[in-house]
Amino acid sequence: MNNQLFTEDGEFDLGQLIRLLYKGRNAVVKNSIIFAIILTFISYLQTPLYTSTISIFKINENNISLLSGDIGSILGGSDNTLNERLQIDIKDIILSENLSKKIVNNNWEHTKNENLMKFWELDKPGFLSNLFSNNENKSNLKNRKVEAVALEEFSKRIKINENLKTGLVTITLSMENRELSVEILNYINNFILDFSSSNIFTLADKEIQYLNQRIDLVDLELEDSKNNLILFLEANKDYLQSPSLNRQYQDLKQILLFKESIMITLLQQIEIAQLNKVKISPVVGILDHPSIAPKKSSPKRTLYLISGLLFGFIFSISMMIYRTLNRPYDY
Repeated sequence: MNNQLFTEDGEFDLGQLIRLLYKGRNAVVKNSIIFAIILTFISYLQTPLYTSTISIFKINENNISLLSGDIGSILGGSDNTLNERLQIDIKDIILSENLSKKIVNNNWEHTKNENLMKFWELDKPGFLSNLFSNNENKSNLKNRKVEAVALEEFSKRIKINENLKTGLVTITLSMENRELSVEILNYINNFILDFSSSNIFTLADKEIQYLNQRIDLVDLELEDSKNNLILFLEANKDYLQSPSLNRQYQDLKQILLFKESIMITLLQQIEIAQLNKVKISPVVGILDHPSIAPKKSSPKRTLYLISGLLFGFIFSISMMIYRTLNRPYDY
């Protein structure tokens, strides 16, 4: 093996390598340009993507409460707002399979009313599929597979960053159509609003239902207390003459007053709950609305060009060193 690149001590001779590169500089430049042209050409074959971003934050309100006051807190079990009780996680909603499937299967305005599976041409059958996939069950299986591929592709296009300190969630989406990116991001925002609002309304309805059930139950107890007091008075008209009967009368009256106070509180709370249901506000807000990307985000042709030059340079050096090391000895 040729020892031209090594000193007599067996160490690599950097100076000799530099002289070797200088001698073959034309080949290095030529290969670098060729690789740069090839990679740049490849970048033109790739579909350009346009990226849009939306920033969403959770709204915490302290001015809406279904149940207020000490008695209300005892009866309702909480004095928190509806929004705080919901405890939604914006990131979890965005990453949910439910939302992803809706996005993949939805017909978008900027795809000529096609879903993403058709837009990405994932539903086009191959030659073998046309021959052997006439069965309806196989067709359904194929549709599920196409949907799974579309879901995987969409997961690659969307990026989510959450600021744990402020709770701000930034969603970035890259699509082939710049208007489509904005349309999908707005759809995601509307989905979060609808999802959270429907859950808040469900929570409010459950609280109102609970209060109505309590009112019905307390109403029966109140009626029983009234009847017990009436029966006692009819049977003991001279109860004032007996300390024990008077004590029993006071107990029955106290129970009646307590039931009446509970009924009044429940009626107040159900009115508050119904008013708060009307005043329910969104639990998420938009800090930065999505805007149409002025230029494509990928492929970055400058990066392809630089990578081609670098790869060509490394390839040339590697080939020169390989040929030098494997060159026969000169006698």
